[in-house]
Amino acid sequence: MYKYGIVSTASITKRFIDGLRKAGDEVICIGSRNIEKAKQFANENSIDKYYGSYEEVYEDNDVDIVYIPVINNLHYACAKDALNHKKNVVLEKPFTITADQAKELYEIARKNNCFLFEGVKNLFVPSTAFVKENIAKIGKVSSITTKQGIKKPFPEGHWMYDISQGGGAYIGSASYVFHYLHYLFNEDITNINGSYVPSSKSDLICDFCFDLGDIKVNSIIDMSKDLDNTCVITGTNGKITIDEFWRSHHVLVEENDGNKCEFKDEGNEFVYEAKHIQDCLNKGLLVSPVIGEKDSVNEVKNITYLYKEWGLI
Repeated sequence: MYKYGIVSTASITKRFIDGLRKAGDEVICIGSRNIEKAKQFANENSIDKYYGSYEEVYEDNDVDIVYIPVINNLHYACAKDALNHKKNVVLEKPFTITADQAKELYEIARKNNCFLFEGVKNLFVPSTAFVKENIAKIGKVSSITTKQGIKKPFPEGHWMYDISQGGGAYIGSASYVFHYLHYLFNEDITNINGSYVPSSKSDLICDFCFDLGDIKVNSIIDMSKDLDNTCVITGTNGKITIDEFWRSHHVLVEENDGNKCEFKDEGNEFVYEAKHIQDCLNKGLLVSPVIGEKDSVNEVKNITYLYKEWGLI
């Protein structure tokens, strides 16, 4: 069992806490820049200690590992502070805003003998293992499409619509696409290009494509309307459909000869990420063997490349 301190009362935090507890870990403190918000969150989620700053979480001697789900443009600064307090860190995706920031965080982690991990939960859910086990059934894969779309997932004026705060459709969700497909196929991502529909301060919709080895991938991320939220992998002998691939609980494998197999489960997808982190810490690892420095740096490079092409950064 590991003892977590959490900075930020972001909406994702409650589900992460539930996953930690189901995995057997403990959340011992919550920090917010607003002490009343921290107190309310702690009371609502049965957390003993609450702080009115992030710094106090890093200084808590009982904390083994810090979970950081702050707004995207604060990822680097918060992770750097936690690592410099010699805390292990789980940093939500997207890892950082620049590749240099990502490299520096790993350097600090190594210097301080700390574990550093980018939280990309879809790599660890059981459905992902099911896809890997069954992908040979559909023959040679030629194309992949991914769709992520929820109508107005954030209220008007939310930081996710402001690129200066690390907001935007592409930076918000492309990490899941890149990490997931690289993990499934172990191929580099190249030849990225795409277009976007602007919001007032960032991209509201992005449509992008890239090569995954010799596989063509087309993706869309939309913060204005509902889409079917799938990843469809098409091969010479059939296709695999993964519902909500960023946390999938359902996969359907359909072969051209009519054979089908299906995976279904329920529950909290963060449990499996938490158990992977436990395994890494138990082994004394500083980096996950599944998602490490090269993966996180490449992800940031892939995201910043298109934003530069679009003239948004």
